[in-house]
Amino acid sequence: MIYIKLNGELVELGGTVANEAMLKSGYFEYNGEVPEIDYKTQRLAYTDNKLEVVALENVSKPKVDKITLRQTKLILNQMGLLSSVEAYINSIEDEQLKAAAKIEWEYANDVERSNPLISTLQSGLSLSDEQVDEMFLKASQL
Repeated sequence: MIYIKLNGELVELGGTVANEAMLKSGYFEYNGEVPEIDYKTQRLAYTDNKLEVVALENVSKPKVDKITLRQTKLILNQMGLLSSVEAYINSIEDEQLKAAAKIEWEYANDVERSNPLISTLQSGLSLSDEQVDEMFLKASQL
C-alpha cells in the first residue's frame, strides 16, 4: 500500500511500494498543494517531489507475465469463460496436443502469458491481446 503524508496528514493512496525510499519511511512526505482531479479521467503522479495531474490514458498499467492456475480459473469464471476454455480444450482434434493442453490446464502451478496454450486459447475464444493482458492483471490481484 502506498501512503503519502500530505501537509502533515497521512493519506492512503493504494497500490504497492514505489521505491526504496518509501520502504524506509513507509510513506512519501509532501508539503504542497494537492491538485483537484477528475477521478474518472485523471490520476495524480508523484514525480520530482511534486504531485502532477496525469491523464488516465497516459498512466501505464503494470504488465503481469505470470499468474497461478487458481487465479487463472477464478478470473475466467468471473468472466464467464471457464466452461468455454474447458470445452475448447476438449474440442482439440489432435489427441497428443489435446493431452498436453489438459495436462497444462489441470496440473500447472503457474500460467505464463507467453505459454503457447494461452495464445491458442486466446485465438479460440477470440480474445484480444489487451483483453488477455487485462485478465492477467485482474487475476494477479485475486
